[in-house]
Amino acid sequence: MKVKGYKKTGILLGLLSSAAFGFIPFFSIPLMENGMGKPSIMFYRFLFSIVFMTPIFIIDAIRRGDLKCSIHLKSKNTGKFVFILICTGIFFAITSLCLIESYSYIPSGVTITIHFLYPVLVAAIMMYIFKDKNSRYLFPVTLLSFIGVSLLCWTYEGNLNLLGIVFSLITVVTYALYFVGIEMLSFIPPLVLTFCILFVGVIVFGIYAISTTGIESINSSMEWTNLIVLALFLTVASDYFLILAIKYVDPTIISILGVMEPAVAYVMGILALNDFFSVLGATGLMLVLISVVIAIKLTSKSKKSIYIKFLK
Repeated sequence: MKVKGYKKTGILLGLLSSAAFGFIPFFSIPLMENGMGKPSIMFYRFLFSIVFMTPIFIIDAIRRGDLKCSIHLKSKNTGKFVFILICTGIFFAITSLCLIESYSYIPSGVTITIHFLYPVLVAAIMMYIFKDKNSRYLFPVTLLSFIGVSLLCWTYEGNLNLLGIVFSLITVVTYALYFVGIEMLSFIPPLVLTFCILFVGVIVFGIYAISTTGIESINSSMEWTNLIVLALFLTVASDYFLILAIKYVDPTIISILGVMEPAVAYVMGILALNDFFSVLGATGLMLVLISVVIAIKLTSKSKKSIYIKFLK
């Protein structure tokens, strides 16, 4: 069961998570401008995340009395559980990887616009595959949020490379499946689940970095500072908050709250980077905020977690 009485906590954590993700460009762009490649940035981001999480993970395990996840599953479900866990971590890593690659082929605004189709897919999966009645009412809200993000982020600069569009569409599928996977694994302690997902990310991005640019060295205090912030606050904290939020609130709701990420990035771009303020952008921001408010109003207090049905 979803944890009763934690609706407001889940909403707050979902908003904090999406807002934190919106700050990622402001710490990763200086690293790229300083000459560090994207593969190395992603590898260090996940590696440092594991470095920060390992002592916390061990302390939490000791506090609980053992190094197990305190998960009670029938032995026949163990293989299915491990498979879902690994796939969920891979989905998260592939989403980050494809977003990085898409920026090389199409404008970032187009990538973000396409990527934020994922709440629509989350709602569709929950509605048609897992028969979640709440998602039926939330489906129009996901479309409204997508229109808002489109007005907020869409830019057209010449021809759109098909490969970039494909990479962006892949992120729609993988991030939606990541949300569903987190929901299916909501019986796992959030700290344990966060650690496992980030550990898979280290492996994926280690292979990615080695097979492309190689793992570059960290050469300045600015690079150390930005990588630590990316890892500790914008990866560990934001992903942990997201997993906690999905534990307390429906994944469709949390996916809609995720549109606050481009909204925060848009506002910060105007305030900090002197980006252009447009009527379309302001309209998109308003639609995003409206969709978030509606989603919060429609949040149910509790529901049966879909993993119970799936693992039987």
